[in-house]
Amino acid sequence: MTPQDVVLSARSCIGTRFRHQGRLKNDGLDCVGLLVWVAQTLNGLVHDCSDYDRRPSHGLLEKHLELSGLRSIPIEDAKVGDVALFRFDGPPQHVAILADAHHPFSMIHAYMPARRVVEHRMDKIWQERLIGAYRFPGI
Repeated sequence: MTPQDVVLSARSCIGTRFRHQGRLKNDGLDCVGLLVWVAQTLNGLVHDCSDYDRRPSHGLLEKHLELSGLRSIPIEDAKVGDVALFRFDGPPQHVAILADAHHPFSMIHAYMPARRVVEHRMDKIWQERLIGAYRFPGI
């Protein structure tokens, strides 16, 4: 699996509707579901979770990312194909795949306010929300 494989797989989901705990392209995905779908499509996924609400708390999101085999990396080392972890308020609650190396990165994510999987630049507001980064196993 390469970073480009991750991005191409994620881009193939653009337009899929947002569905909390969704795991199927063209049926419905949430932000974690997008990661799960990409990982399963490219190399299989050891762990998936569905025991979270719309605002995960108590480190649940980070725990599941690590159980899924993603490894935490320094934000400054993040590159195309990596996973960005965001906080809106309170605990981390959203993830996206970094898709374009031109700074700022573009990001692909299932975004509830847009009601679908979208890609857009990581503007200043998103950059301020960024609190962590993860890398898929094998990259």
